[in-house]
Amino acid sequence: MTYRLLFLFALLTLVACKRNEVTSVLLSETDVVLSVGETVQLAAQVEATKDAAEFLPAWRSEDEAVATVTSGGLVTAVAPGDTYVTVTVGGVEARCRVGVKYFVQAVRQYMREPYSTGKSDLFTLCLATGGIDLADLTGTGEYLTLELFVPVDVRDSLPRGEYRMVTDFLPPAAKGPDAEYAKFVPYTLSPGFVMEGEHWGTWHVSQPAGTVWAFSSGTVEVDRPSPGQYVIRYDLQDAQGRSLAGVYEGGIEEVE
Repeated sequence: MTYRLLFLFALLTLVACKRNEVTSVLLSETDVVLSVGETVQLAAQVEATKDAAEFLPAWRSEDEAVATVTSGGLVTAVAPGDTYVTVTVGGVEARCRVGVKYFVQAVRQYMREPYSTGKSDLFTLCLATGGIDLADLTGTGEYLTLELFVPVDVRDSLPRGEYRMVTDFLPPAAKGPDAEYAKFVPYTLSPGFVMEGEHWGTWHVSQPAGTVWAFSSGTVEVDRPSPGQYVIRYDLQDAQGRSLAGVYEGGIEEVE
């Protein structure tokens, strides 16, 4: 009987002295997409064998050049890219993917019949990182200008479809006065080039760095999931092998 009592007492003591351990950590978000400068507050839900309040969460960003996080879980988007924000509580981790969008503004200008044939019309689409007055392209951010040739009867919106870079303006098989415009219908993307000291076509400007990339190949896909809302996927390359790829989601402001 004495041994049984001693065993029971030891068992109760062991249970009473069991360490407080974290059993799970869940984040309020596991995948977020921000624009540069935007923030999101993450919260960690912690479960423990005893008292979860005894544990302090430790936050970190895997790439602080893309997004930072405070000791309280406030995430701030710094620059375009992808990273993970991790919280560690009592040796248990949880992660949230943070995607930061490159271009967050979009403006298009419809240039009616800019060429004498009248067979194609031109949309000039400008995507910007923000901090830019798109009316005259001034500011401190970056922007991508795309010249998209579309069917002549398009007037009210940017057409859905895949725009491919035109690298040969005059197809060998084309004949007649309209030959040089044969590839402009239905959807084509003008290459970047310099004429009389001005940059034309499809190009990317980094105003902070003072550089201009004129693209020579690539594609742009345009979709409209709902009225007034666009999804624009771009994948462009220049002659030096530099590339710019990403997705813009949002509205497009129209300017005359």
